[in-house]
Amino acid sequence: MSLKASNGAILTSPLGQPIAHLVGLYLAVIRLVKHQIKPIFVFDVLDVSGATEKARRKAQMKARHEEESMQLLTSLGMPVIRADGDAATLCALLAHQGMAYAAAVDDLTVLCFGGKLLCNLMDPPGRGLPIQEIDPSIACSDLGITLRQEQEFHDAQTRHQFETPPPIPNSCRDLHWQAPIVQDVLNIMKQKAQFKEDRVRRDCRTIADAMNGD
Repeated sequence: MSLKASNGAILTSPLGQPIAHLVGLYLAVIRLVKHQIKPIFVFDVLDVSGATEKARRKAQMKARHEEESMQLLTSLGMPVIRADGDAATLCALLAHQGMAYAAAVDDLTVLCFGGKLLCNLMDPPGRGLPIQEIDPSIACSDLGITLRQEQEFHDAQTRHQFETPPPIPNSCRDLHWQAPIVQDVLNIMKQKAQFKEDRVRRDCRTIADAMNGD
């Protein structure tokens, strides 16, 4: 999710620090809980390497933004997982094994694992894109093929991953949603993103009410 200021520039704090990743994630969480969705956030395996100095700096910036994002999500009471490999694959496996209702990723390949997929879930509300659910069994039936036939369209290494998926990490087997730690959220959204305190407290109450309503 990419957010920009009114002049088209990437959203930054008064000190010039990028905050689009924090604002976008914060708004996404509020949107999800208002739709009675309890999300699990999965991040790719951490990699700060790069072939060039520019690539290394970019990887380090990505890692820093991810760390800030994970801190915000934890403060908001959301379960956060750092995958051992590809995050989209782990999302698909969690959905396929019934540990999540569906995977909300951009990669349609994950349908080959057999789990449901939700599209446009993380898009900004202003784009007006409806949330779409894709069930691989129904999609394959509409196309007149089986899931195994769909898997055959991929190379041998990818097919092997579909047929023999990696195990679910133990860290994924005991996930909990909690009420937000309000002061920690304020430290991030008020101090860094300049959100008004009353708004942040109101949003935290919305999340807490949603978690208690389970």
